[in-house]
Amino acid sequence: MPCNFEAKGTEFQMRVWLSVAGIAGGATVTYGELARQLSTSPRAIGNALGKNPLPIIIPCHRVVGQKGRMVGFSGGIDVKEFLLEVERKYHENSCDKRHS
Repeated sequence: MPCNFEAKGTEFQMRVWLSVAGIAGGATVTYGELARQLSTSPRAIGNALGKNPLPIIIPCHRVVGQKGRMVGFSGGIDVKEFLLEVERKYHENSCDKRHS
């Protein structure tokens, strides 16, 4: 069943969301790393992610604070940790099956 999702935002927000959509499942990047990639500030990244209308489809839970700290997710930090854990387990199981 095809689904059509459309995220509407500013040009900057769309750039941030597109970058975040490219982060692999279970992987994380910091606000600072993403800010450097997009030549902006970590605060601007956080503001754009706070406006994310599709937080599971545009996986802003994969963006973390310095040193991997769990910060800033509209669904709550416990949900952010849960989503990352599920993705990591899924990725591990997928890789194990492909290599056996």
